[in-house]
Amino acid sequence: MPSLRVLLVAMNCIVLGLLFPSLSLLYMHKESTFRDQELERSISQLRQDLRDRGAALSGSVAMAAGQALAGFDYAFLNLLLRQVAEGDDQVVYCILMRADGMAVGHSDPGLVGRFLDDPLARPAAAITAKGPPEGGPGFVRPRFLEGMVAVGDHLQPVLEAVIPVWSGALPAGVLRCGFSLASINREIAAERAEWAAKMRDLRNSFLVLTAVFTSLGVLVAFFCTRYLLRGVAVLAEGSRLVAGGDLAQELPVAGLGCAEYARLARAFNHMTGQLRHSYAALDEANRQLEARVVERTRELAEAQEHLLHQAHEAGMAEMAVGVVHNIGNAMTPAIIAVSGLLRRLRGAPLAERVAQAASELAVAIRGGADLPPAERQRLLDILELLPGTVAEALGQVIVDLERINERQRHIEAIIALQLRYARLIGEREPVDLARLAVDSLTMLEESLARRQVRVETRLAATPPVGMEQAKLMQIVVNLIKNAYEAMDPVPPADRCLTVTTGVESGPPAQVFLAVSDTGVGFTAEERSRLFRFGYSTKPRGSGFGLHSSANYLIANHGSLTAESPGRGQGASFVIRLPLADGLAT
Repeated sequence: MPSLRVLLVAMNCIVLGLLFPSLSLLYMHKESTFRDQELERSISQLRQDLRDRGAALSGSVAMAAGQALAGFDYAFLNLLLRQVAEGDDQVVYCILMRADGMAVGHSDPGLVGRFLDDPLARPAAAITAKGPPEGGPGFVRPRFLEGMVAVGDHLQPVLEAVIPVWSGALPAGVLRCGFSLASINREIAAERAEWAAKMRDLRNSFLVLTAVFTSLGVLVAFFCTRYLLRGVAVLAEGSRLVAGGDLAQELPVAGLGCAEYARLARAFNHMTGQLRHSYAALDEANRQLEARVVERTRELAEAQEHLLHQAHEAGMAEMAVGVVHNIGNAMTPAIIAVSGLLRRLRGAPLAERVAQAASELAVAIRGGADLPPAERQRLLDILELLPGTVAEALGQVIVDLERINERQRHIEAIIALQLRYARLIGEREPVDLARLAVDSLTMLEESLARRQVRVETRLAATPPVGMEQAKLMQIVVNLIKNAYEAMDPVPPADRCLTVTTGVESGPPAQVFLAVSDTGVGFTAEERSRLFRFGYSTKPRGSGFGLHSSANYLIANHGSLTAESPGRGQGASFVIRLPLADGLAT
């Protein structure tokens, strides 16, 4: 079977191995979505810039071409189109084409007068005008066509701006200005490649961080368990020595790791002290008695050894409970073991046997004529005190075990409460806020008591809300923990935590749960940043709890707000949620 150290280290590794990669994947997904959107906006902007540039250029050329046609100056027209194509690296061609497809003007003089049959010729020829627009040709927006056009001996992607051209008041055809998309496509490919490289670097960084944090978690778990297991080792060694007959053994109370271990060590030391006194008295009596009492003394020693064995079992059971108090499935066997030990101690025949042996020894002493009267009376006094001493030691052991058993059942109740909520993860169901508030306070009862925080509840009956009960419980517990941590600098007499539930009529109707404290509070400036990711008013805060809680409530049509009169005047956090479907009044 694996050791307790191995189990604790494995538990920490599993938690780290699930938590950090999950957060990493979530962050990478959000970052990837954001970068993809930015990339698409950048691509759209590049295309829009090209269209705006094409619209301005084609509009100007169309006006100049219309004036050239009005003056029958075809030489100027072809020169204009050639200069436009040669003066701009992105312009592939510039054509003035009639509706029947013949090129009236072309940036390539060899194609003037030919009927064009390229893939964009027919859609371009279909763009005709009913007449010049009001205000002149400059008020016409070109239309854009996109396709592959043969340029030289290869196909090239182009964006073509098509705009009607008028010769006076008559339509003369359409102007086609083709802009190369090759450079834009190269820019887009370069940006995509750059983004892919950044994502690879980000993924590799997260993998390295995951490995580093997992390794650190293993080391931290390994060294932290040494402190806890030291108490187990001390108690086990002491029990082993006492079980071997070394009643002079006393367990150290300090440095055992937890209060339960310290109480068990005190009870153990008290028990061994009582047993030492009993042994001393019995040894003194044994030295004075004749051989006829040897058998009775042996029976008494056996009874005492049985008591030591029972105390050893009690100590081992308590050690197991103290170490694995956070592991729910280990609580029930420990409680059963302690209860069984109590039953055995209550029914142990030791007291009766000691009383019986003392009675028989008293009869023997009274009948011994060879003993002086003073010596006989001294032995009788010892035997009279012996049963009471043993009974007192047994009674003290039983009282201490009953206290430990009560503490175990309290821990089991808290773990059972946690498990009841853990089974509800992912399920949406009607939730009673008042009951959830009581359960949250029960879970944190020890922490509140340790910090001497006074708790007040004002829990009004509220209609249920439709939520994931475990997630809502986590949010409320987080708010209560934040509240009592905020009261640490405050004197214990002034520490007060108030939990309130109620209904706000609206519209819309909502239920609320408020957690108020008398802690350090916050300023208006701090309030504006409380729910930002990474911001925290605590020295060791991560800034994740309030941020994630607020986001979850907003996603479920609720809200989380914070109010404080100022520094040193306390704070209040309020959860507001809509009623469960079909339950609004």
